[in-house]
Amino acid sequence: MAVLVTSDEQPIKERAGPFITNTLMSISTAILKTATLLPIAEGILEFKWLWFATPHIVTEVDDFDMAGRGP
Repeated sequence: MAVLVTSDEQPIKERAGPFITNTLMSISTAILKTATLLPIAEGILEFKWLWFATPHIVTEVDDFDMAGRGP
């Protein structure tokens, strides 16, 4: 939000720094995606062990393993 507020209604030549707004937003989006993907993958891997606390088919381990490896 700070990037958008500080660059609101300013011409590109008057903005401070070497980066334009699109670049900064793209970088922050990539960081946000990475930051949210890690806890989700860890949660899936933890759920795998909770799932197998009761008897289930062994081949389902591969499904949980592939789901926890990321996109």
